[in-house]
Amino acid sequence: MPAPNADRVILTLRDQSTRTCLVPWNEEMRQALFDCGQNRERVKGKTLKLSTPEKGIFEIAADEISYIEIWPPHIMITDLLPPAEIDRATAHVLARENAFNDAEVYTVDRDGSKADTRFRRSRILDDVNDVAPLVGNRLQELIPKIWPQLRMPDVTISRLECQITAHGDGDFFETHTDNSMPDIAHRRVSYVYYFHQEPKRFSGGHLRFYHSRLQDGINSAGSLAADIEPPRNSLMIFPSHTHHEVTPIKCATTALGDQRLTINGWLCV
Repeated sequence: MPAPNADRVILTLRDQSTRTCLVPWNEEMRQALFDCGQNRERVKGKTLKLSTPEKGIFEIAADEISYIEIWPPHIMITDLLPPAEIDRATAHVLARENAFNDAEVYTVDRDGSKADTRFRRSRILDDVNDVAPLVGNRLQELIPKIWPQLRMPDVTISRLECQITAHGDGDFFETHTDNSMPDIAHRRVSYVYYFHQEPKRFSGGHLRFYHSRLQDGINSAGSLAADIEPPRNSLMIFPSHTHHEVTPIKCATTALGDQRLTINGWLCV
């Protein structure tokens, strides 16, 4: 997947109308536009000249922009592993069914950190030493190529974190980012490898990406940007600060082999 030469940005104006523009990467105008969502004093009184997706040009006063939404970069690689390695991952999971634990997400409030089971439901397996290299070795090959595609600076990765996740009937993961808490702020790139059975025995479980909404210096989830149903033997890669979710699963059986199975984790600094 080649890197696009411009960022797709949605402007929401003060009258609540929207405009879509293309902003070349690493250009001065790009920074000026981002300042509309982060530091308005820098662009006060300025007029921005922007490109449309249809290659047109329009001008707009920076003061008219209420907030901006940035398209979330992501990469899908299909046919990642040979059949024998997919079978190896599947056998590893089925042999360790009793070792899965309920996933937990922690939120912070005035009483401190606590598990929030309303936010996520799935099971995870941390015993991955036998299968982590299957995806990890491919990621090592891909790392030099992914930075431009993900709109990220080339950084040195110190380690790769990995787990196996099973989503069964009723499971889900609400909209979140993968590095929003202090103890996971070291994550830079997220990856998810899909190795469910075929024919697929569940529905749902889409990976949804949301625009990054910048308003008054705050980065939050914006409008829906992509709703993806990744095929078996595919790998999704995206920046860990991307807002995303896993939609609810429907599965007619409780068999582990019928569920949405992934090897997922993070490239960390």
